[in-house]
Amino acid sequence: MNLETPREDSDKIVLDLEVGAGDTLFEMLRDELTNKLGKEKAAKYGLDIIRKLYKLRDDKKTKFNPDVIEIGERFKISMDKDGIQISIIRGQETENIYIGSEKPKRNSIKRTRSNLRELSNEITINKKPYYFEKIALKTAIEQEQKEKALTTIKNRLDKSKARLVAKYLDKDEDQFTEDWATAIYNAMETLDIETTTANIDLCVTQIQREGSFLEDPVLPDMDGVYSRYRAKFIGELESNIPLINSSLGFANNLISRFENKYKDRILACKTERELDKLIGTMFTEVEEDPRFQLLTKNPLNKGLENKWNEFKLKWEKPIKTIGAMQVSPKRAKIVLEKQGINFDSEADLIDYLYTKEGNLIAGIGILKEGIDSYVVSGKGEVIHAIADYNAGRFASRNASIQNKINKLTENVDLDLDGDLLIYDQNTNAVKKRSKTEQAITKIFKENGILIYEAKLRQDLLHEKNSRLEETETYKILEDLYLKKFGESTYSIVPKAKVNEAKEKFGTALDSESYTRNTLNQMQNNT
Repeated sequence: MNLETPREDSDKIVLDLEVGAGDTLFEMLRDELTNKLGKEKAAKYGLDIIRKLYKLRDDKKTKFNPDVIEIGERFKISMDKDGIQISIIRGQETENIYIGSEKPKRNSIKRTRSNLRELSNEITINKKPYYFEKIALKTAIEQEQKEKALTTIKNRLDKSKARLVAKYLDKDEDQFTEDWATAIYNAMETLDIETTTANIDLCVTQIQREGSFLEDPVLPDMDGVYSRYRAKFIGELESNIPLINSSLGFANNLISRFENKYKDRILACKTERELDKLIGTMFTEVEEDPRFQLLTKNPLNKGLENKWNEFKLKWEKPIKTIGAMQVSPKRAKIVLEKQGINFDSEADLIDYLYTKEGNLIAGIGILKEGIDSYVVSGKGEVIHAIADYNAGRFASRNASIQNKINKLTENVDLDLDGDLLIYDQNTNAVKKRSKTEQAITKIFKENGILIYEAKLRQDLLHEKNSRLEETETYKILEDLYLKKFGESTYSIVPKAKVNEAKEKFGTALDSESYTRNTLNQMQNNT
């Protein structure tokens, strides 16, 4: 048997097969295609050939039947994008058959699937289906499932488009639907999320709610954004830079520079990324200023550079959540690394998150964490997955813990925000003890339970993952609650204020109302 490997330009394949004892046509196709082309291309070409061979079997004008072949029969198969030429040689007799290329109709796909199932069941070695037939069947089924999923996604997108501001759709609406449907499907496939209608509805709604299907969302009120950023920027600068003569002069110079050089440029920004890049440029220009370098190297200004770096860490990145699904780089990095997607720098990560594909993999991956934690586990519902997306991972479970603490002791009224510790602007736990920590200590003391502060803190540092439920603190609280009330609720919708939204929109996001509105919109899109 000879095989010409298809070239990239012609995409042509030529087979010369001669049947030996015990051979089947499909066995020969499987072995030779897999050997020469690899599994992926073998499945692609093999499936197309099988479809055409079965079409021949059903054609009354030819005697050809791919299920019935004889020793000594020879098949010459030449196939390209235009069609397939088959020469069947039986001794001195040759039958030439040509089939032009045509797109299979939906009912013919189903028929092919049926034929492939029969083939899979009938042709066996040691009662196991041949590898090639299994791959061909799997490919046909997956293709039909993909087409069905894409149709569902497009239908949901068509409903969502009606809600979008017309100016956001800067390209042809059909192309808009096609591009986003493909990107959503690819992200779900990458993350191994089943393309059920419910899962599709959740993903489409979340994208619409977070970024209105914009890879680089528009900032609606730049005057407000500038005023809020300026007030905090200058206030923080004055309080963190030591007020000695030289550094005060530097601070005043920086404030003047900010107002005179950057105000108009900031107000001219239209999108999140434009603002983010401009503020980054501002900090770079300051650090390249010879006066700044002289100042930080002066031994009299010990600690000034560290203070500046602390200040820079807070204010160099005004945009804390990014792109179409408004993901935080820190949380996205964790999700992407689980998919084997790594970056050499934070800048590379942010560039990736401003792409449609990258942002969807990260954002839908975060949604998947919530679905797995609550819906798949049976411990909660979809609404808790939506809540966690905005309030932070396991916020719904943690809010339930806070609710139990309120009921277990008097004179405690914790906010049900889903944060058991206090976090800084960069989502790092600070040393200061939270009200939740203090309340847990109070409950344990009232019940004669000894726990050291260091051990309690160590347990609560697991609040953003499932390991919290394995800690001594969690188990004791659950036991106390069950003894007093008889039953325990794993998760509730948190009542958190998401401050990342404040810099953009002027007010912190009320996660509870936002979560319920998202769920209502998801149901309306169905």
